[in-house]
Amino acid sequence: MLNVRCQIVNTQNGFSLIELIVCLFIINLGMIGVLSLVLQNIKVESTNKNALIASQLAQEGLELVRNQRDNNWLGTGGWTDKIVNFPTYIIDYSYIIDYSYKSGDIITSVSGIDDEKTKLYINKNGYYTHDRINNFPTIFSRLISASYNDNDEEKYLDIKSKVYWKERGRDYNYEAEVYLYDWKQ
Repeated sequence: MLNVRCQIVNTQNGFSLIELIVCLFIINLGMIGVLSLVLQNIKVESTNKNALIASQLAQEGLELVRNQRDNNWLGTGGWTDKIVNFPTYIIDYSYIIDYSYKSGDIITSVSGIDDEKTKLYINKNGYYTHDRINNFPTIFSRLISASYNDNDEEKYLDIKSKVYWKERGRDYNYEAEVYLYDWKQ
């Protein structure tokens, strides 16, 4: 008897449907990971940018108070005039500190950070101001508070500049603090 063996040889090279589906699943899984990382980086970049702006606005608030103290020394009043007249106040940056300062025009009493007067706007020159007329609203509010400390050893002002903003449903704040002394005394 004749024994004949038939062997079927697969001459087609390629992937089966299951191999193709597994490969596409692995590629999609990697792409989803990369896409979520890109989206997270975009969110963090925006938050970091706003935190940097807030830190500069808070520092600017402290510099405006220093400017008021220095102008007080040039005038006839005391070094704390127009700084501790109110327990809480805002200082408006609608001027360039070094040449167009108008004494008495920058301090306004407010009730707290929710007060509409604390909102910051940006003018056409890119400067932040509390003046809403012809300026563009921002997400930032700035509140400056001052307290006068007079103990037996030293007299100083405790100045706090707080900047608040809301982003993606979350509240953020940045606070800068400085002690100002009457070093001219």
